[in-house]
Amino acid sequence: MDIRTGITENMVTDDVSESSKSRDGSLSLRPQGKSRRMRLLEKMGCFRNGTHAVNILRATSADDLYDAFRLVHDSYLEQDYLFPRFSGLHLRIFEAMPETAVFIAKANNKVVAVTCLIMDTGDLGLPSDKLFPEVMSSLRSNSCKLSEITRWTISPEYRRTAIMTELLRACFAHAVAHDGGAMLAAVSHAHQAFYETFCFKTVGSEPSSSPDIDDPVILVHLPFDEFFEQMTAVPDHEPGDEAVLKSYFVSHNPYHERVGPWQESAQAAFSDRVFLRQLFVERTNFLTECTDEELTVIRQHWGEEIFLDIMGHNIIHGTFGIN
Repeated sequence: MDIRTGITENMVTDDVSESSKSRDGSLSLRPQGKSRRMRLLEKMGCFRNGTHAVNILRATSADDLYDAFRLVHDSYLEQDYLFPRFSGLHLRIFEAMPETAVFIAKANNKVVAVTCLIMDTGDLGLPSDKLFPEVMSSLRSNSCKLSEITRWTISPEYRRTAIMTELLRACFAHAVAHDGGAMLAAVSHAHQAFYETFCFKTVGSEPSSSPDIDDPVILVHLPFDEFFEQMTAVPDHEPGDEAVLKSYFVSHNPYHERVGPWQESAQAAFSDRVFLRQLFVERTNFLTECTDEELTVIRQHWGEEIFLDIMGHNIIHGTFGIN
């Protein structure tokens, strides 16, 4: 089991009949109702429209982002993926990019789940470039704009709920709205069947994502053109897997109309010097830990004036210990 999400292999593994697969291994239209895997996910509540008492949103405030990355830090620490950090947060340069969308689930004003959708940029790339360089290069050669889902983390009491699928369709809406050509994720083998249910295809495998931890991962890939072509052929009320996916991700996805307002809030946040100081200087030592190359990338994405302002504050904060 992946303790960050609570998904186990036997939850979603199903013997899919040969008639439900095309010759290339991709999911084709299923002629006989819902699969056992889909029925099980529905029974777990993974396809409820919305989550009771839980709000799904894009994190754009310093407080929400701080709580999100603290949840990621604590979860990774539990799995021995990292050593404790003084700030209690696990931040990467990808999370310092205004293009990265951090989606969270909040219950009782507390962040209980998080995932990040990272948009491919020419100067930074994506996390999976390190593990799957040849595959990633091949995908980009098709002139396909990529995005990658990372940081899946869900509090224990909210696992095996609709939160994971709600966050997934928020990522889907965002990627589609930003002219994405495909969505990727590097996941454990236990998650493979789960992603296949959502029409992702496995395009790469790696013995481990870390030289120190036995953590084999696979790269899964959802090409949007193929997905939409497949969904177009599905009648709205067909009693099968594809009809569920079409309704959940395309026809009745509430996040399509929220992407625009969320994007405006994110752009305003990354133009706000107070926000940037709080998250990357005062509450963490993130900028101090960045390499010169990473700082150059941040400078390009934040803008010269804002970057120099925040870096000046970072120097003062580090030297004199004042906010």
